[in-house]
Amino acid sequence: MENTLKVTSWNVEGLDKLFDNIDSKKQKRIDAIKKEILDIDADVLCMLEGVKGEAKIDAFCTDILENKYMAVKAVDNEYKI
Repeated sequence: MENTLKVTSWNVEGLDKLFDNIDSKKQKRIDAIKKEILDIDADVLCMLEGVKGEAKIDAFCTDILENKYMAVKAVDNEYKI
């Protein structure tokens, strides 16, 4: 059996704005984004222009993506070799 790693990078323009005053139109887009991400079923998901702030990123992974993904965060200016 062949081992594979599926990596996806997706620019979700304006994602952060969708979570301000959610109406039915915004909820429909959120649901479509959720479906697409879960259907892609990547092992690693890299999102550009996603939600802003660590708490919102964690909430997006938990609430929208049903805990399928966990945000990976780096410590600022403390990279060690």
